[in-house]
Amino acid sequence: MMIEKKFALQLSLTAAALTLAGTALAADYKFTPSITVNEVYTDNIAEDKDRTLGDEFITRAIPGIAFTYTAPFWTWDVGYKYEYRFYAKGKRDNEDLHNLKARTRWTLIDEKAFLDISDEYSRVSLDQSRDRTQESLFANQSDQNIVTVSPNFVLRPTSKLTLRPGAIYQNIWYKDPTGVGRNIYSGYLNADYEMTDKFSFISRYLFTLTDTQENISRTHDLQAGIKYEYFKDSFISIQGGNSWYMSSRQSSSNPVWTVAINYAGDRYNIKASTSEKYSNDPTSNKLSLNTRYDLGFDWTFSKGKIGLASGIIRLEDMPDNNLRSISYNNSVSIDYALFTDWQARLTYAFNYIDDKDLDTYTKVSLLSPGISYSYSDTMKFRLNYRYLHMYSPENADDNKEVNSILFEISKSF
Repeated sequence: MMIEKKFALQLSLTAAALTLAGTALAADYKFTPSITVNEVYTDNIAEDKDRTLGDEFITRAIPGIAFTYTAPFWTWDVGYKYEYRFYAKGKRDNEDLHNLKARTRWTLIDEKAFLDISDEYSRVSLDQSRDRTQESLFANQSDQNIVTVSPNFVLRPTSKLTLRPGAIYQNIWYKDPTGVGRNIYSGYLNADYEMTDKFSFISRYLFTLTDTQENISRTHDLQAGIKYEYFKDSFISIQGGNSWYMSSRQSSSNPVWTVAINYAGDRYNIKASTSEKYSNDPTSNKLSLNTRYDLGFDWTFSKGKIGLASGIIRLEDMPDNNLRSISYNNSVSIDYALFTDWQARLTYAFNYIDDKDLDTYTKVSLLSPGISYSYSDTMKFRLNYRYLHMYSPENADDNKEVNSILFEISKSF
């Protein structure tokens, strides 16, 4: 069966399940509709160096719903927003966007057997090295839908040993024809052995078969390690192992790891993590080795919060480990309560992308100050300025400046 037909069938099943949810009895539920309207002025709607199309006014209407449902053996969590973009000067075609996050869990056997189903639809970046949705309204991105079905179990042979076997089916679909859709079939076994109430041995095995219209691949991923929770919500987790990849085109074997350190204090939060794993390029389906290093720090004070984040992403083509790019990402955010119901926010991000494929680099700076006013618990006003500057000596598409101003009203019911 073609991927597009499977996608249509899965959307129908999701809609049917949502309808059935409304018929269940003896449950708690909450239904919250909302509406957001904003007006955006941009001085560079073409998002290019020469500002070829000049400025534009964009009106965005975003109605939405949030729905939660809790029954003894069935839960739902659904959020959906529809966005209509109207370009006043007609310099781009008007657009319809959808954002859906729908999750449900059926408890088949209390505390032992579950069925998880989810559907996520959103606009995503088609670039592995950076999030293009933060740089542009339209460049190098596509609508994506991911349907996931996962039967899974929790088994406790002894008081200290917990086994979590399960299976996962995923269908990934892209609206843009350059995106490569795929069906993913996985089986896994997670095992945790609790030595003490704070220290555990952990192990993970994952088998994945990925089916695209052009290639079928298999991956075996085995990791083991430890987890130590030294305070509430504060832990150290270290896992390492190997991943084996096989397809009709290539095979590869590489060490993989996941390391996370988290400290959660009354005012300070520190997070550090590193990981190495295989991933597939959304547009070519080529296998990449994705290595990440991330560090974050949050400080909460009486009037607000300061957040710092820094990260490095390395992408290598497999099986030859040819380095494609290295991205260095840094950001700071400041939230500050000016007065009662008035909130100021300032964010700044600087990214440096070393593109080995094109033998060049790109610098991306994004500054965004703003202010918001909460008229009530359900109504909010927001004013925001955004400045984007991009420079590359060789890549013409990565040279531009964009100034934009947004005024927004949001209301929930």
